[in-house]
Amino acid sequence: MLLSRYRGTTLVAEPVILPGGEAILFHDIVENDWIWAVPADEDATDEMVARVQAAAAQTQEGGAPKPARSHLSYFSLGTYWPGIPFSLELLGTIAARAVLRHFARRLIGFKSSGPNHLYTNFLAGRTTIEDTGFRLEVEIMPPPLAVVLRMAGIHNEVYPAHWIGREVWLRQTSD
Repeated sequence: MLLSRYRGTTLVAEPVILPGGEAILFHDIVENDWIWAVPADEDATDEMVARVQAAAAQTQEGGAPKPARSHLSYFSLGTYWPGIPFSLELLGTIAARAVLRHFARRLIGFKSSGPNHLYTNFLAGRTTIEDTGFRLEVEIMPPPLAVVLRMAGIHNEVYPAHWIGREVWLRQTSD
């Protein structure tokens, strides 16, 4: 189990609601990482799960803010894919956020930025995709903070996409 291998000391459990149902999201509040999620109705017998749920209940009673709740809708697959199995929704939600957090960590000064800020300043805009048969060429108009992308070396990259049998070439236009 991933949770038993995690070495963080600031792990809390946050009850969250996704389109597929209720879940417990394990969240490192210092590193701002979402570690693991489990459906709230699943029979979780692990002693660690019980301890983390109790800590979350105490935190909730104290009125502490729940940072994951405010960003959850940006990453939930169930919003766009009704009927997705809930366990797959949980996995996809955590994976989507991990990808965006990895992206944000590469940007100088944007490690703690929220998903809306990252989307608006780095990801939104006109994009064209061409399938050459050998690769997918993704051409992106420069976003408002394109200079930060260039400084981080993210403006022209090649990603292997083994599951589709080709590479994805990402490049910014000069406009």
